[in-house]
Amino acid sequence: MKSLEAEVLQRESFLNKVGVPTVLRRIRNRWQVEGLRPQIESIAKRIADGEVCLMPGRGAYILVVNERDDEAVKQLRKMKQRREDQKESLLLHPEQLPQYINFELLKELNPNISRKAIRDLQSIHPCGLILPCLPDKLSENVITYHEINGRMVPTILNTWVPHYRIFDFLRKALKRYPDVLPGGTSANLRDLPSPLSLGEIHPSLIESAAQVVGDPQELLHAYIGSNTILNGLKNPVETARLGNVDPDINPDWFRDVEKALGSKMLVRR
Repeated sequence: MKSLEAEVLQRESFLNKVGVPTVLRRIRNRWQVEGLRPQIESIAKRIADGEVCLMPGRGAYILVVNERDDEAVKQLRKMKQRREDQKESLLLHPEQLPQYINFELLKELNPNISRKAIRDLQSIHPCGLILPCLPDKLSENVITYHEINGRMVPTILNTWVPHYRIFDFLRKALKRYPDVLPGGTSANLRDLPSPLSLGEIHPSLIESAAQVVGDPQELLHAYIGSNTILNGLKNPVETARLGNVDPDINPDWFRDVEKALGSKMLVRR
């Protein structure tokens, strides 16, 4: 089977050969994505109604749910064959995230991570960020406790994909439902790889989701199947999971991260 990377290269090669101007391709791509706005608005309503939906997350498809709805979260974890103690990632825009962060504790654990650093980290490249949180403002469905210096610290993982308009559509649509706390996880069964295309998603997940939205440009996002997760509890920041953005292949990404933090990262391999 042809790899996604090969298909992307073949498509681009064909467009270059037939002489399709770059500006026309950009207009076409924008029109394709804009056409998904009504479907994403529908997904926002279904999430608010307590349903589990499936949508593209730029390369890897994700299941999205309202983390304040215990029954919806149970349904999602059952669909994925996931343990009850495995928490989903929040899907909050960098401007929404600070209200849930325990900055006093963060300053104690890692003074390099300021409000500006968090905004920069999650506004430049796709990544997940583990941070100490304020439990009273959240749901236990998204809180994981880490033992640090003999005490249990409540934390969250937030993942954001900047410059991806489908995520921005969802953020804007959810403004109508202020009580919704959006969370998500890759649309795969336990121990299976993240699906990089709609065709790779297990049929049981397709059938169980209240609504499924596909990305007409999914081949353009073949390299973002797994986001790197940074552990902001450590100083220097540690890579909790190394995704598709490898430091040897994408050194610019790590330089941007280090610039945002003002320090070097300790990369765990």
